[in-house]
Amino acid sequence: GYRIELGDIEAALLRARGVQAAAVVVARARAGTSLVAFVVGETDGLRAELARTLPSYMVPARIVATADLPMNRNGKLDVPALTARAHRELATHTARAPRTDTEATLCRVFAEVTGATADPEAELVALGLDSIVAIGFVNALRRNGVAVNPRMVLAAGTIADLAAAVDSGARTESPDATEEFGPVAPVPVLSWMLEHASGPRSYRNFTLDMMVRLPAGISQAQLEAVLQALLDSHEMLRAVLVDEQIVTRPPGVVRAAELFTPTGIDPAAGHLVRASRVGTDRLLLRIHHIAVDPVSWHIILGDLAHAWQQVQAGDEPKPAVEFTSYRQWARLLNERDPGTQRDYWRRQVEGPEPALGTRLPDPATDTLGSCRVQVVTMPAAFVDRLTPGVGVREILLAALSFTVAEWRRERGQNATAGTTVLLEAHGRADAQAGTPGDGLDTAQTVGWFTSLFPARLGAGAGSARAHLDAVCAHLAAVPNQGADYGVLRYLRGDAALAAAPEPQVLFSYLGRLDLAGGTDGAWAPVTELGLLDQLPAAPEPNFPMRQALDVIAGVQAAETAGGTPQLVTLLRYGRDLFSKPDIEHLAARWRRAVDAVVRELP
Repeated sequence: GYRIELGDIEAALLRARGVQAAAVVVARARAGTSLVAFVVGETDGLRAELARTLPSYMVPARIVATADLPMNRNGKLDVPALTARAHRELATHTARAPRTDTEATLCRVFAEVTGATADPEAELVALGLDSIVAIGFVNALRRNGVAVNPRMVLAAGTIADLAAAVDSGARTESPDATEEFGPVAPVPVLSWMLEHASGPRSYRNFTLDMMVRLPAGISQAQLEAVLQALLDSHEMLRAVLVDEQIVTRPPGVVRAAELFTPTGIDPAAGHLVRASRVGTDRLLLRIHHIAVDPVSWHIILGDLAHAWQQVQAGDEPKPAVEFTSYRQWARLLNERDPGTQRDYWRRQVEGPEPALGTRLPDPATDTLGSCRVQVVTMPAAFVDRLTPGVGVREILLAALSFTVAEWRRERGQNATAGTTVLLEAHGRADAQAGTPGDGLDTAQTVGWFTSLFPARLGAGAGSARAHLDAVCAHLAAVPNQGADYGVLRYLRGDAALAAAPEPQVLFSYLGRLDLAGGTDGAWAPVTELGLLDQLPAAPEPNFPMRQALDVIAGVQAAETAGGTPQLVTLLRYGRDLFSKPDIEHLAARWRRAVDAVVRELP
């Protein structure tokens, strides 16, 4: 789905120091289609150099040193011969032992973080590495004394590549941590939350909750020591909402013992975190959304486990370091000037669309208290067929686009104009390879970074293949991964964007939860699928309902060892907008659409 010019990659290779000749071909690997580069000359550090000038999907999965490039009888590059060699290079990969201490450390930590065994030459994309997994990997490596950042990890094709970059002394570009507290500049996602709010009562309990497994025998005093280190590590967990503005406060202002008091969540009082023990082996953590997002949970769980290790050793746990505070990030976000993107974003929201349900939602009267959830589970064997150009998010968005198109056709509605979907992304642009980070490093920062932006998907697409191609092309062309839409819409007050109809569908991909470490150890999230049916559709029933349908999906670990990971999708819908039979039919359509898109993978 991505437009890739092999000549552009070859030109970038030839500009590198020590490269005399180069050629790039497309080959098939176990994980799908891959780019393989053949280079006459020096290859050390070449991948990192390419990552500085090319988009991540154009960096070859394998760079092979060769004495010469094969030529045909006409004196031209013998592409078939080179392609055959590329296939052999990809097919004949065998595991090898680490050759350096750095490789050994990286392999060990990757296994600890993801539960997946990786030898130094294994392709990280094939192992499921994405930007969210990369953040957890980076933080675990830093706790082991390895200086890396997410961009370095995402630019590396293999553990060996990353180890070489680390050993070469590549700059991590992580700024020194600073301690500054006070008012936080406006951020788009908070403006989105407040836009239709009818006072604090409509968002007071707008939380993200997680059940965590506790270590056997942990005492209340030990648990509070671990939680105190967490609170002192992250300024947003200690923040307070004053007149609809976030104000951060210094460490120590919130005590861990207070988290267990019966006083509920209240942003205006600075009560953003609450905890309760469930039996002897589980901990329920409730955190207000202004202080946390899905990626933050990966950071929090890692911090809890690290603090517990220190407690077990008899030490007082030390707070983790946020290299870029949420306050710094918000200030830099407000300094952005994305005015050249206005026309692009206005095109995404042009024109009304027919109601997906019985009517359009009305945030003035409809609330999340009227929502219901349909849980859809199915095998996710397709995770073994991902490529740099087609990941889980692309597959699921293509399935969503296909589902809505078929739903409209069944109801006699015009589906040719495509569907406008509100995409939810993690918003940490500094953690993306090839994206200017302005010196930011939010890999260890807890807060609500989420970016929301509209995308008109599937216009003119008919088949599942056409929807997949359209989605991949669209996502590749989104400016700055969508982060600047919120700047224009909320921080700059663009009138056309504010007046546009709301997308009727929200899509949120929670990532490869199956690679978030073990699910049965201490400080791991409780992920039993049976618990999903017991969760409320929304923790804050008074929160305004903006979309008719929320599609929230993630890949969960297999229920049994050696089993297939599961794709779990929550279809959250307004009960007044869809009947139960309608949503069950939509869920069946979703299953068929995912299967249809997966059949189109390499």
